[in-house]
Amino acid sequence: MLSHPIDRWVSSLLEEAIPDEPLATCAACPLAESRGAERPAFDPTTKCCTYVPVLPNYLVGMILGDDAVALDTGRESVVERIARGVEVTPLGLGRPAVYQMIYEAVADGPRGAFGKSPALRCPHYLLETGGCGIWQYRNGVCATWFCRHGRGDVGMRFWRQLRGLITAIESGVSRFCARRLGLDTPALAARLNNSSRGQVLDEVLGRPAPDEEELWRAWGHDKQGYYRACADIASKINGEDLLGIGGADLALQLSAVQKVLEEHGRPTPKGRLSMGSFQLESCGDEHVLMTSYSPYDVVRMSVTELAQLANTVASASTKDALLGGPTVERLLAIGALRVIAGPDAE
Repeated sequence: MLSHPIDRWVSSLLEEAIPDEPLATCAACPLAESRGAERPAFDPTTKCCTYVPVLPNYLVGMILGDDAVALDTGRESVVERIARGVEVTPLGLGRPAVYQMIYEAVADGPRGAFGKSPALRCPHYLLETGGCGIWQYRNGVCATWFCRHGRGDVGMRFWRQLRGLITAIESGVSRFCARRLGLDTPALAARLNNSSRGQVLDEVLGRPAPDEEELWRAWGHDKQGYYRACADIASKINGEDLLGIGGADLALQLSAVQKVLEEHGRPTPKGRLSMGSFQLESCGDEHVLMTSYSPYDVVRMSVTELAQLANTVASASTKDALLGGPTVERLLAIGALRVIAGPDAE
């Protein structure tokens, strides 16, 4: 499920399998298929890919170095980003500052333009197939974002925590590669600490960054070669190396992931049920749409079912409630039902 080489690194650090998310089917996007004002919906020509990913230097190099035919379009899109020269640094391909400003202003989750605006579409999105041109090498944010989670809130918390770990790995490894190749320069440090205002102005005026020469030094005329060299360095890094590269920050992130992964693996607790917190997204004469932990994970049930559930849930056990079928299971997963552990627990 994770991309290369993150899958290898994370597996070596966690030493157990990453859970699947079968409800979030990217190939047949559940939100792109549900058009209408009643629930959040994605444009089928964008799906959730309305986001420009930051690609660390070693991932850029791995994409450039993979000559698989299936990667041709994705590789070309990466070459185009390098050629444009916008947010192209020794650390990798960053998000254009102008794009970031627009994204922050209009994305705004399910009520905004996220998932709906072709203007925000990822440059690596394959319009013909609805797939990702760099799927095997997608970054940590893309690899850990799901519209729905089989374990509801605990699933969302796991993937968010894993995103933090992967982001720490990406940051540490990309800086390690830059140091190994002699580009840990004052210009790079200044770029990391600089505000985006100057970058926005440079992008709008179409002029190169003033620190371009110092930023790249001898690699300035062979950026693709530099990224390939980063890929070669990263390919030799193992899990033990990562702990040394990432230091205390990575260790803390790893500990947090291990804790929530343990929680994710526990079976549904036994006990009495009560209604959890949820929101009614719409209420018709016959059916309601409700959400709980996430505005994207919508459960549809009849008004009659909801009334019956509200009247009987206080005396129902987890075991009995699950006999109500998949709808009750989903309500339990998303938090619309919660388990009360205590004297009445089975």
